[in-house]
Amino acid sequence: MSDAVTISDIYKLFERTEAQFAEFQKEADRRSAEADRRREEANRTMEELKKQVQETTKAVNNLTTR
Repeated sequence: MSDAVTISDIYKLFERTEAQFAEFQKEADRRSAEADRRREEANRTMEELKKQVQETTKAVNNLTTR
């Protein structure tokens, strides 16, 4: 025969599920923060590259106008 399921059993199941969800949410928040950090780094790098291209273009143009 199967064991009877009690309210306490159901409550324990909900507690475990809630703990698992909290852990999942914590991991999702961590990954989101990491993605935000990487996006900011990529944006910063892109701005630096744009500046270098502008400086290089200006230097090349100065060479060809002499």
